[in-house]
Amino acid sequence: MNASESLVSSCRIKRMAIVLMGLLATVTSGWGQTVKERPRTTTLFGGASIEHWDMNHEDGWSIEEGALVPNAEHRKNNFLWTKRNYGDFMLTLQYRLSEDANSGVFYRSDPSDPVQSGFEIQLLDGRSKDDEKGRPTSRSNGALYDSVAPSQYNNAPTGEWNALMIYAKGPKVAVFVNGDLMASADFDHWTTPGENPDGSKNKFKKALASLPRVGKIGLQYHGQPVAFRRIRITEVTDATPDPTVVTPRPLGSSQDGDYWLRNMVVAHRYSDEEIALATGMDLPAIAAAKSELDLLDNAKTVVGGVDGLRV
Repeated sequence: MNASESLVSSCRIKRMAIVLMGLLATVTSGWGQTVKERPRTTTLFGGASIEHWDMNHEDGWSIEEGALVPNAEHRKNNFLWTKRNYGDFMLTLQYRLSEDANSGVFYRSDPSDPVQSGFEIQLLDGRSKDDEKGRPTSRSNGALYDSVAPSQYNNAPTGEWNALMIYAKGPKVAVFVNGDLMASADFDHWTTPGENPDGSKNKFKKALASLPRVGKIGLQYHGQPVAFRRIRITEVTDATPDPTVVTPRPLGSSQDGDYWLRNMVVAHRYSDEEIALATGMDLPAIAAAKSELDLLDNAKTVVGGVDGLRV
């Protein structure tokens, strides 16, 4: 990695640190207030079990080297669907695409008709869906599919892992790829079937504003090799900050500090520098807090890793 690539990587990690801390923040209208009820977080896939998922085909998906991969024998209607429905949530996962692979993550969807009765985040290797000027379209990677184009194409090279985060709260949806905000929308504005608010056309027979805001989360196989891993979901509430506008701030109480410090170190593998950026704590204070909470050895175990992605 050269100096320029290192700087870009550092900036992405810092942005992800701010976003994740915002989502995990314990404040509502002021940073001194404490949220009494913690968000409910579920590991939908941790590398060993598909217990939280249903398959369209009995042998449609399997686990290989800690990742979910589809069976190439089932090229049509091969989805992996959560057993539970989810409405307001923050979903994080990693995805890997083969050359020119087309896939997607569906949410708030009806498995019987996911395209017309649900929502999708487009996953696409390469820039084949860009417009004639080389700009991403609403079918490019990271798009709110057929609704909002992503701000850029920032996938890792073909065959490498990428980090995806989806935030959905009421009509507001935002998608992040590798720490960058790609697209966001308020779907209350999608009031006309087949049309986006800017007048451009989409393929949906129903106005997206009319679709239910709860449903299954699905992983799509579209015929090319793909893989998914480290899938976690947190059900958000009115007290959860919007990741598209949140800024870092000090923690509100020692109780909250303990809780979120453990979360950052153990669940998201933050470095001390990332914790400092997200919380406003200085490095000596972080070291002292980690020592008091017996997180030093834990940090050595979980902070390392070959990919460095923060989900």
